[in-house]
Amino acid sequence: MNSSSTMRPDSAWSLRQGIKLHWTAC
Repeated sequence: MNSSSTMRPDSAWSLRQGIKLHWTAC
């Protein structure tokens, strides 16, 4: 997961936001 953050921090942020949204929706 660290490699992903280093490759594209924006992507990691988006992924985290999506997970948070999913958890909130659940």
